[in-house]
Amino acid sequence: MSARLTKKDLSDTITETLPFLRRYARAATGSQKRGDEWVRLCAEVAMQQPELIAQAPDTRLAVFTLFHKLREPFGSLEESQAAPDSVSGHLQDSLTEMRPLQRQMLLLSALEGFSVTEAAHILAIDIASAERCLREAREEMRRRLRSDAGIPASSDAADRTRYHGEGHTLRD
Repeated sequence: MSARLTKKDLSDTITETLPFLRRYARAATGSQKRGDEWVRLCAEVAMQQPELIAQAPDTRLAVFTLFHKLREPFGSLEESQAAPDSVSGHLQDSLTEMRPLQRQMLLLSALEGFSVTEAAHILAIDIASAERCLREAREEMRRRLRSDAGIPASSDAADRTRYHGEGHTLRD
C-alpha cells in the first residue's frame, strides 16, 4: 500500500466513490440488481487487494478501472441477458440499445464527468477509439431523441449550418 494512504484513508476514499460507481453501474448494466452486484464485487476486491487502488494517483479513476477489469470477461454474456428489473423509458431504452462501448463512453463522460482520456483509460482503449465511440454515441442519442420528438433526420444539417453560422463552434 502507498505511503500516501493508510488502509483507513483508502477505505474512506473507496467508500466515497461507491455512490457514483453505483449510479454508473446501474446505467451501464440497465439493471439495478446487476449494477449493485458488480459494485459490491468491486468494493470487496478493492478492500481485499488494496494495492490495486492504493498506488493510483486518482482513486476514483482506479475504482472505475477496477470495475471494468472485473466486468470485462462477462460483458458480452451480460449484455445478451434481458434484465427483468431494468429501468424503463425512452432514454434508458436508447442507452440499452447502444453498443456497450458507446454506452460506456457516453455514461463515463456525460454522467460521471470523466474526460475522454480518463474514460479511455478506464475502458482500456486508445483515445482515438474513445473519441469515435463517444461521437457515435452522441449521434445515436441525438438521432433517437429527434425520432422520438418527430423531428426528421434531414434537419440535422440545417440545424448545424444555422448554429455554426451564428458564430458558434461545433464540439462534435
